[in-house]
Amino acid sequence: MFSPAPRLLWTISLLFIPALTLLGVNESVLPLVAILIIVLPCVFALDAYRLSNALALVKVSADASVSAYKDRMATLEVMVTLPKSIRELQIALDVPISFVQADAIARVTSPAKISFAFTAQSRGEFAIQKAFIAAASAWGLWRLRSEKPLNLLVKVFPDLSKDPSSRRLFSTLQRLIGRGREVERLRDYAPGDSFDEVYWKATAKRGSPVSKVFQVERTQDIYAIVDGSRLGNRNQALERFVSASLLLAVAAEKNSDNFGLLTFTDKVEHFVRAAHGKGHFHRCREAIYDLQPTPVSPDFAELFTFINLRIRKRALLFFLTDLSDPLLAETFSRGVVIVTRRHIVMVDQIADAGDRPLFSGALPETERDVQTRLAGHLQWAKLRELERSLRHIGVHMQLLKPEQTIAELIGQYMTIKQRQLL
Repeated sequence: MFSPAPRLLWTISLLFIPALTLLGVNESVLPLVAILIIVLPCVFALDAYRLSNALALVKVSADASVSAYKDRMATLEVMVTLPKSIRELQIALDVPISFVQADAIARVTSPAKISFAFTAQSRGEFAIQKAFIAAASAWGLWRLRSEKPLNLLVKVFPDLSKDPSSRRLFSTLQRLIGRGREVERLRDYAPGDSFDEVYWKATAKRGSPVSKVFQVERTQDIYAIVDGSRLGNRNQALERFVSASLLLAVAAEKNSDNFGLLTFTDKVEHFVRAAHGKGHFHRCREAIYDLQPTPVSPDFAELFTFINLRIRKRALLFFLTDLSDPLLAETFSRGVVIVTRRHIVMVDQIADAGDRPLFSGALPETERDVQTRLAGHLQWAKLRELERSLRHIGVHMQLLKPEQTIAELIGQYMTIKQRQLL
């Protein structure tokens, strides 16, 4: 879009207006005024035409994909090429509203690679499809703004390094207690070995007692099953669940276990089979980093059927969801039975600050506070009843404190590992 520069306005004010005024006083200057009226618009048009052609030669390009982390400063590098006729080019990117930039506009005087610093305030996948450019004409009469296509994909991952759990929980590995259940090797019987340690088949063949040496189980399968439906975003739970799932993957890797990931809404969205390694962690991160809440109800029946068919090996399943809705909680309770026959099932839900016993905390001050406290008590009682009913069918449910979600989730995993329940 063209816009007149101050020089153009001054030219019109100092030449056209006085010439027309003089023509009204003295008609003998008509030829001079006519020449002025014809020549100056041609000059203006020529200057605009040259500027339009020059901007058409400007090229803006960037890498196809850029990775960044939420709430951590990153840079977008853009290569700009421009003709010599443009003395200075201004360029800005059409970034999402969640990207905070200190300097949104860069000035370029020669072909160069420009860096735009930004901080992403939300995770996910964002497309930057165009760049805005502007320049002044060679004679300074016009300014022209234009757009250039730019196919740039920005992947914003959750920043796990800022979470205190990532520094505190993984500094050292906890020693696993117990003897394990897997047989590592056989050896001669030694005094003190219990009867269940004796390998009777080998004892019968050799004619002398033989004992089994057990080892602690490794490479067990751990799955995080994340609810991306409308329930998963209650109390901003989804943000915490995404970070908790990735840190759980790190904990599993440090304990030589396999980690898998499943996300669901009214259908299964992503499924990453349990494995280990740096490349596998990146696959899990790619599957969950852009998960956003969807305004649908979860289909637990389809989910449990999928798990029963696809996860055949015994595994530890962490369901990160919200069962505050009584109808959906009942559906979950009825369907999860087919999963508990083979797997260890944990249900984790972010606790609402208002869901607590009636006579806990400070005394209510107003009638509205009393009503709010009663509603919170009723919800707390329903969740406790649900917790008891799930325990009867072999499902452990825990309400997580929002600020301690990651620590409590990984604490559950370490407790099960130490007790060798899997």
